Amino acid sequence: MPLDEKDGKTLRKGRPFRNKKLVLIVSAMLIGTAFIGVLAVMNLAPNTVFIGEKTHADSVTIYQNGVTFVTYKENVTLNSGVNTIAFYLPSSVILETLKIDGVKVLQIKTTGEQPYLEKGDEVLVRTSNGEYSGVFRGWSGNNLVLVNGNKTMILYDVQEIEVLNMAEPHLGEISVNATVEAEGNAEIRVSYLMRGTSWQASYFLDLDTGDIECWATVKGVENWKDVNLTLVSGGPHIVYRYAPSYPYIYYDSMKAEATAGSNGRNGSWSSSELDEYHEYTLNRKITFYKGETAKLPLFSGNVKLRQEYYWSGNQWSSNSKVINRYYINNTLDEPLPSGVVEFYRSGKWVGEDRLTYTPIGDENPVMVGYAYDIKVSSKTISSGWSGEYYPQTYSYSGEITVKNFKTKSIMIKIEVYVGSGNDLNYSGTPSPKYDDGKLMWTITVNSGSIAKISYNYSYTQG
Repeated sequence: MPLDEKDGKTLRKGRPFRNKKLVLIVSAMLIGTAFIGVLAVMNLAPNTVFIGEKTHADSVTIYQNGVTFVTYKENVTLNSGVNTIAFYLPSSVILETLKIDGVKVLQIKTTGEQPYLEKGDEVLVRTSNGEYSGVFRGWSGNNLVLVNGNKTMILYDVQEIEVLNMAEPHLGEISVNATVEAEGNAEIRVSYLMRGTSWQASYFLDLDTGDIECWATVKGVENWKDVNLTLVSGGPHIVYRYAPSYPYIYYDSMKAEATAGSNGRNGSWSSSELDEYHEYTLNRKITFYKGETAKLPLFSGNVKLRQEYYWSGNQWSSNSKVINRYYINNTLDEPLPSGVVEFYRSGKWVGEDRLTYTPIGDENPVMVGYAYDIKVSSKTISSGWSGEYYPQTYSYSGEITVKNFKTKSIMIKIEVYVGSGNDLNYSGTPSPKYDDGKLMWTITVNSGSIAKISYNYSYTQG
């Protein structure tokens, strides 16, 4: 039953609510409805002004780790002295980030349950005994329950929790009463962070031409009508800190994968940088509906590709698979956000891999698949320790065999982990390069041919 719009003292948005008697009458008539249920919980005070809706937004900035920054503005008329501004927030709001500008705020009260961590959040937990990563499952008293693969851990003396990726939020709503001091007309700005909404970059890459398309897939949205949308490459650094019996949240200085950018290629987006972020802002307003997934073209262009066969092993791995991978050199005027790349050749899908954030001018490898027509094996020629007392010397000699069954010659990169012990010495045929504990060779193997690499190394221990 709608309220009479002619009554200037009723629930019209942005207007004072002064008639408490009318509130009781309407409450009796509409008891059981969600709206009146919230009114009763909020225990309305005189000079109360209602603004917005629980999913109201003018602009949303979505990060890749499951957190979204929401803002909206409202014009209100306030009486002289103390007023109450009442509004709703989605249950996924992170209450510590709620901010109200444009008026002097005396206090903010909220109703509605809101856990600080959700089951399913990917977290990094720091304790007095070390760091542990996994999926948050709940609290056992003051101890945190963490799952990593098939292992469940009960962590004691939790000191800090860093959220790596947020899970979908629980359902419900939060009602807010903000006590403010002002008089007359005012424009207030409400802003907050919420969890659950995220976006991921999806790429389509033609291996023949280097043509690449980047699409943004947005998930976990609210009912947002005609909002300004900004997507941010990376995600803010979010830290949950722990106090016995009552975990609370703390937001550290925000960090994200980012670099300089330029205008969106197709004119649909504008790109910019803010602090350490790279942002993409849609040049039109967009409407979302809760529960849907939106896929939007972000940018496109042509990148340089360098193909490489790759094998990595050590003295314990005798028959590892050879990887067919490509280096994507970002020659665009946009950084490439982290995301999944779909590979196509001659119009056919041939594989996929995850691309890490790639700045302008940098390159990163992606795996297309395994090269089954190239076989690499390794064997030990000799190994052992020398010296009766410390220090002792460990010596190893090995051989790697590469067989090319393809109808064309190939170039392959070989890596063998040897460590970085004291006084490390190494040699080989052909001569290897050494970096970060690995011996490396790049060799050419003709069609139907066999190539061999011999190497040895030694180091002192003790």
